[in-house]
Amino acid sequence: MEQINDLNRYHIPHQKTTLLPRIVCSVIFCYFTFVFLYYYQADILAVAQHILSDGKTHYDKTIGAILITFVLFILEVAIFSWVRLSKAGYALTFFPSLLFLTMITDFDQNLENKFSFSSWLIVFPLLILIWAAVMWIMKEYLTDEQKSKPYSIFSHAMWVNLLELAMMFCMVCLFSNNNDVFHYRARIEQDIIKGQYKDAQLVGEKSEVANPNLVMLRAFSLAKTNQLGEKLFEYPLTGGSNSLIPNDKNIQLLMIPNSVFYRSVGISHHKNLASIQNIAVSANQNRVAKITKDYLLCAYLLDKKLDQFVSVLPKYYPVDSLLPKHYKEALTLYTHLRSNPKLVYRQEVLEADFQDYQTLSKMYPEANVRKTKLRDVYGKTYWYYYQYQAIGQ
Repeated sequence: MEQINDLNRYHIPHQKTTLLPRIVCSVIFCYFTFVFLYYYQADILAVAQHILSDGKTHYDKTIGAILITFVLFILEVAIFSWVRLSKAGYALTFFPSLLFLTMITDFDQNLENKFSFSSWLIVFPLLILIWAAVMWIMKEYLTDEQKSKPYSIFSHAMWVNLLELAMMFCMVCLFSNNNDVFHYRARIEQDIIKGQYKDAQLVGEKSEVANPNLVMLRAFSLAKTNQLGEKLFEYPLTGGSNSLIPNDKNIQLLMIPNSVFYRSVGISHHKNLASIQNIAVSANQNRVAKITKDYLLCAYLLDKKLDQFVSVLPKYYPVDSLLPKHYKEALTLYTHLRSNPKLVYRQEVLEADFQDYQTLSKMYPEANVRKTKLRDVYGKTYWYYYQYQAIGQ
């Protein structure tokens, strides 16, 4: 009898009454953790592992998601065997595992080339102490019940457990790294490392957010497929020509060495591309030379230096209908802006589009309305960038 009383006092649950919630909560936990790691945080963890290993190892998202999920589940099993809490508080045994999951995926996008748990060194132990206190209180409260009621999928205790899990999942999503731009950067660099440049161009293509780091990576992936002059201005842009190359300050690569970037672009070291007047272009017009030319031409366009663009363009491209789209747009705009243009470029289809652009612009006298209407129709043209996008934004 004394032994039975001890069991009741420590509330060691009977297997039949706790098996259902344990199975349901465990399955949901493992599913959420794997999906969260595999589909959402894989690129962030790849950056973290690259920095922690100094580039000597790389993160495999399948193996990583399985391994981390398994370790966190084993941690929960160990905690349950120690806490022995059933009923409505069972789901709380997953809290340390989910807290640890939050911590390892809260990679600070401002740290760039170093890894740190920042405030987690204080927050993590504090939250664990609070959790332990809550668990102790719940165990003391539950000792008033002499035996556990059977669980069912529709029972009150089951739904309380599911609600607790849902709240902890929200905690993970809220406090892990959810910065869109940083996720895009990590994903694009992963694609570039694998040579999947077209996939890199699709990352966040419908998003309106951008920063110079993202502009740099998108420009690089476009240049590697000879699409820089064709598609650059279809993306949100900021920073002017300075955003095309890393500067070891606010514009940095996360995993790709700067030397690889400079070698691919054909530049020996970082400079403002718009100030480079004499970029060496090889006589055989190889791939690196073409990338270099497009970088210089797009740098002039980003800085809205149409006169310099027009003076350099004929050295690298025949001025005909086969020019990249944005170069033709820039020439059309230049022809209409200058009273005595050094180079006159007229193409029937493009002229008609530009006339429609001007007509639409005149239809809306209010500046904000006009900008919105033009963006909806012509937001992916150089005309819209030149007229409405500030270089530093």
